[in-house]
Amino acid sequence: KPSTNYEISKSEAEEITLEFQEMIPITIARSALVLGPNDYWKQIIEVVKKEFPIIGSGNNKWQIIYYKDLVNALVFLLYSKDSEFETFNIAEDPEKAKNLN
Repeated sequence: KPSTNYEISKSEAEEITLEFQEMIPITIARSALVLGPNDYWKQIIEVVKKEFPIIGSGNNKWQIIYYKDLVNALVFLLYSKDSEFETFNIAEDPEKAKNLN
């Protein structure tokens, strides 16, 4: 159930896309938060640590995926007939995610 404007826009985009599923095969791929070799997220985390209060215990977890793993999943779905007319949530295995740098 989408609640933020971002979530609502993503849901509406999926609905519009699915209107064409009788004309072309549609596969919905929902990605977790994408991480890669840059300092973007490190900078955001530093700003959050300095300027935002921690809500709750501070042990909240984000679902993530490494950018290369996301690309591999998308290529797999692109070439898989079994993925047509399906929706996929794409994220790292929690054990693997512990080891991402």
